[in-house]
Amino acid sequence: DYLNTSVSAFLPYCGTVELNPIEVIHNTVHCYYAIDFYTGECTAYFYKQRGYCYANVYEYNNALKDYSKSLELEPDGFVYLMRANAFADNGYYEEAIADYELVMSQYKKPELLSYAYSTRASIAEEQDEYNDAITYYTLQIEEDAGDYAYLRRGAMYKLLGNTVMAEKDFVYVLSLDSVWLDIKLLAFAYTEN
Repeated sequence: DYLNTSVSAFLPYCGTVELNPIEVIHNTVHCYYAIDFYTGECTAYFYKQRGYCYANVYEYNNALKDYSKSLELEPDGFVYLMRANAFADNGYYEEAIADYELVMSQYKKPELLSYAYSTRASIAEEQDEYNDAITYYTLQIEEDAGDYAYLRRGAMYKLLGNTVMAEKDFVYVLSLDSVWLDIKLLAFAYTEN
């Protein structure tokens, strides 16, 4: 049975890892390496990419080490987000929140901010902090008007009993032509209940 098998694979710089079929996309694991040609030292890019490899095979502690080393060599908003995700996936929510908030305060690229707001809102949801989730989804909407952010913010309003604001967000999602059908169906389901 293909789904119940695993494969041991040696990934350079990552070592031997057990991969389950669900972890291999199109029978390929992609890893990139960057080593300084003159010194033979690994660059920040190397640690970022190896951290990404570790995260993709659910080795979050190793991913955290490499992301931290990458940030020590060269601070980067994207790497802070990846480290925050690894913290969150490992259950270290305070550390994840600190990295998300660092990105929100120090980096002004819209794509970084939007992602930081969205993932920070998700953590607030997981911790039943619905008002905080609404705040972060609102910031995401102000940054990029994300359709999914409207849906999630509406769900938070609904959980808090604010049906007027919830319906406003759901109706907005339903009015969009560019939204994926599954998001529209969720919005419709929320308005029906």
